[in-house]
Amino acid sequence: MADASRTPRVMAIYRLAAQVISRGAGRSAIAAAAYRAGERLVDRRTGEVHDYTHRGGVLDRTIIAPAHSPDWALDRQELWARVEAGEARADAQLAREVCIALPAELSLAEQRELIHEYARDTWVARGMVADIAIHAAHAGGDDRNVHAHVMMTMRELDGDRFATRKQREWNDRALLEQWREAWERAANRALARAGRSERIDHRSLADQGLDREPEPKQGPVATVIEREGRRSHAGDDRRAARARNDERDRRRLQREEMDRLEREERERIVAARARESAAERTRQHEERERTNTVRDDRRERWQEWREQMLSDVYERDMRGSRLAKFWRVDRVSNGIRFSNARGSFLDRGDAIDSTGGALDMQTRAMAELAAAKSWDRISITGSDEFVRVMVAAAEARGLDVRGSEQIDRMRAAMARESDHDRELGHDDIRDR
Repeated sequence: MADASRTPRVMAIYRLAAQVISRGAGRSAIAAAAYRAGERLVDRRTGEVHDYTHRGGVLDRTIIAPAHSPDWALDRQELWARVEAGEARADAQLAREVCIALPAELSLAEQRELIHEYARDTWVARGMVADIAIHAAHAGGDDRNVHAHVMMTMRELDGDRFATRKQREWNDRALLEQWREAWERAANRALARAGRSERIDHRSLADQGLDREPEPKQGPVATVIEREGRRSHAGDDRRAARARNDERDRRRLQREEMDRLEREERERIVAARARESAAERTRQHEERERTNTVRDDRRERWQEWREQMLSDVYERDMRGSRLAKFWRVDRVSNGIRFSNARGSFLDRGDAIDSTGGALDMQTRAMAELAAAKSWDRISITGSDEFVRVMVAAAEARGLDVRGSEQIDRMRAAMARESDHDRELGHDDIRDR
């Protein structure tokens, strides 16, 4: 499974481009507003008529003005005619326009609500009048390219007229960056409200850490040529950039797939090692459970036996005992060890553990040690062979062996074998 933390977010399209409509560039606010709204407007200053009522693709058009604005501020013809009339300079800046890509993941109603809310909070709240037109994607282009053109006045309203002084701080590039960040937040809130996972990011591709090159801009002339089905140099440049980005995406996906496979292999190895470790711990636990042990059955006296085993007097007694004639006696970290060439066992105070060797000699010595410790009733655990030999040695020393399911089963088997042997002996006598 892919690591969610490493999976990139699905990105919706981000575009917010701003420009100034200037008379010095041969442009007209009336003409721009007529084209964007798809309406017929008259430039009273020049007498020109700009009729774009025949154009399609205008999905919505709205003017939003500050509270208490005069009625004419909401009339497109009157609004931009007064803007034109109020600017005397030949190079006057008439309007500011922002073109914004609307998230294609939203419905038209959601797109409309989003851009209206953003315009109110970003521009109208500062005193601008915002003329908004939502355009459908161009025929033959990307169907997702629904966008909004927003034209804003360069002056605040002062009562029933525009202010005499322009707000030059509205041209600050730092303010434009704030608008770009605000659009990211507004659009992402709208996407979240709509239950969409896609998000937009106003940062550059490099700042986002994406290995992609920006696609070159395609001007209006090249756009017309491309829409007519002909190739343009700008269009070729854009297609080449897209091809290079596609190759980057292919290599990135290939690297991510290799990383995923390597990650899964590492996880498989770790899981296998964990299973092996768990199995080894289980084996060791079971091995400890199977330790060949003789234990005093009076469990309430275990502390007494532990203290006995740890005392120097007990160690000296063991070194001077009859067992010491046949077994070497050593103090070790967890008890007194008895050892010789035939095997060894460990006195842990309240238990005696077999630690390997010949069972016959070892079990006799363990029974003798239990008797020397004044144990009169013992319990025995371990392998079937050890239990069988140890029971015989303990009973030979007169120790009472506490019954268990294992011991009862073994005694029953031994009884059956004894009965079988006797039957065979009778048959031999009859044969003779």
